[in-house]
Amino acid sequence: MDPDGRLCELGQEGPVWNLAGTNGRFQPRRQCVVPEGRHLLLPIINMASYQTGEDVTCEELQAGAAINNDYLVSAVVLLDGQPLGDMRLHRVKSEGCFHMDPDDDDSRLAAADGYWVMLKPLTPGRHTVSVGANYGAPEGGAYSQMRQTFEYVLHVGGRTQITLVTPRMLEASAP
Repeated sequence: MDPDGRLCELGQEGPVWNLAGTNGRFQPRRQCVVPEGRHLLLPIINMASYQTGEDVTCEELQAGAAINNDYLVSAVVLLDGQPLGDMRLHRVKSEGCFHMDPDDDDSRLAAADGYWVMLKPLTPGRHTVSVGANYGAPEGGAYSQMRQTFEYVLHVGGRTQITLVTPRMLEASAP
């Protein structure tokens, strides 16, 4: 739900920097400072299915998470304006189900399914990552026609500054 990237650093630890997607209801443009040398995990479009009752099986949760992903219409990721290839090759499903709180065996079970891409660490400086994806499941339902569009401006290694050089500045620096 972060509209502009102000929460980008929240909970970030380890060698992978996790970028957030959306719930499909808004189109954020986020700015983030990413430490140098971090891989980036980018959600393209995905679903999670959560246990709501005692009698829901893991198989039912997995089917609920998969239903829209079986009907991916399009998925495009651009890095600095260049497409990263066929995103259909990047579908990942949870192996079985998992507890929402890994430290609590009594917490709700969930399953996840979707399209993700892991990017190698980017060179220091400013980079733009743009994502657009949508489902087209024929059954209808809350997320069957979901569209996800978002953009990140990433400042790898620290925020980059752009300095405007004017002709007067050039004249002043000439020998």
